[in-house]
Amino acid sequence: MSSPRPPSDSGYHTYAEMIAFIDGLVADHPAIASKFSYGTSYEGRQLVGLKISDNVGTDEAEPGVLFTAHQHAREHLTVEMALYIMDLLTDWYGADSRITSLVNSREIWIMPGFYPPDEQIGPQTTRNREAVLRFLAYDIDGGVTSIQSPPITLPAGGTTALSFSWYLAHGSNASGADYFRVRVVGNSTATVFQQAGAASDRDGAWSVATADLSPFAGQTVRILIDAADAAGASLVEAAVDDVRITRQS
Repeated sequence: MSSPRPPSDSGYHTYAEMIAFIDGLVADHPAIASKFSYGTSYEGRQLVGLKISDNVGTDEAEPGVLFTAHQHAREHLTVEMALYIMDLLTDWYGADSRITSLVNSREIWIMPGFYPPDEQIGPQTTRNREAVLRFLAYDIDGGVTSIQSPPITLPAGGTTALSFSWYLAHGSNASGADYFRVRVVGNSTATVFQQAGAASDRDGAWSVATADLSPFAGQTVRILIDAADAAGASLVEAAVDDVRITRQS
């Protein structure tokens, strides 16, 4: 549950103010800025980010740059830093040669609120809940948490594969209802990887998994990753990192 924001934090953006700020940037700079959603927080808020590039609606063969912020509750300053970078790269585009060059030659992704600003988990008698399945390991306390990629257009030819590092860790109070799952959402939805829990101790250790994306050739897809502590108050932790899509001719 969210705890009230203390008065000393009132100068920072709330979730609604952050969304309004991003929407304003997109309205002012539609040619280079596009808002995207990559999942839903524990309390049901959309997790949003901003893509900045000279051809923002096109997936170009350019280097990608990713900025992430607000990994944990109450790290308000990191949200402000991410919003500042958004503002700097859009408002100074066309006016500053260095910024213009950066935007023209890269695809820049900024995710300002992994942990939405209003979801400030207060003291609890159990472990603190985390908002989303992130790029590193986090505790899941009840229910399902997820993260998804922006839309990705897959090539029509060749062999395309998904790879990622992952783990699912749990205590002996877990069950087969708990899971870590990866799905591809395109013209249809397919589960390409799933690891179920069990009533035994499983230590967290990174593994690498791969999946063939050839059935989705030529489609625009999202990679949807979710994890569940579905059976009750059990100890379940999940992690994902280094998500890649590669093509072989």
